[in-house]
Amino acid sequence: MERLDQIPALANSGEYMGQRIAVGDEYTINCYLSRNGTCICSIPHKRIAVQNGESVQATTAKIPELLDLSNSIVSKLQGPSGPINIQVFYQRETGKVAVIEIKPRIGGGYPLADKAGGHFIEWLAQEYLDEKDLKPFSNWTDGLRMMCYQDAFFDFPSPRADSP
Repeated sequence: MERLDQIPALANSGEYMGQRIAVGDEYTINCYLSRNGTCICSIPHKRIAVQNGESVQATTAKIPELLDLSNSIVSKLQGPSGPINIQVFYQRETGKVAVIEIKPRIGGGYPLADKAGGHFIEWLAQEYLDEKDLKPFSNWTDGLRMMCYQDAFFDFPSPRADSP
């Protein structure tokens, strides 16, 4: 195991990657970009509880700073379309935001965005199968909370004919 005083050398070695500690509440911003790269919808949610890297408790939040930030980020990207999620830490008191990841995919908290009105899968089909042009959508449900639970189900085998 490397010692802490070796971190600067390791970071410059090209073999390791690090990042500064981000402070504030963690948010994911689920975005949908049209075929031409226009942001159709951005839906931030606060990650309240995370399990195996996925949101299991979260709440949608119409925070102007996060909506502006996501629009600014996706407007600078060259070529992507479809779902993108942006992970940030946001300090409400100061308005400071630290972007930690930008991922071209549907994230684990997407069911919350979908339930709030951001129907990204449907929009993909409309755009690419029906060749429909989408209009910007911002009328999603603010303050919607998602709580996921893991449960076990048991299926008992049928009794065998030769069992007593």
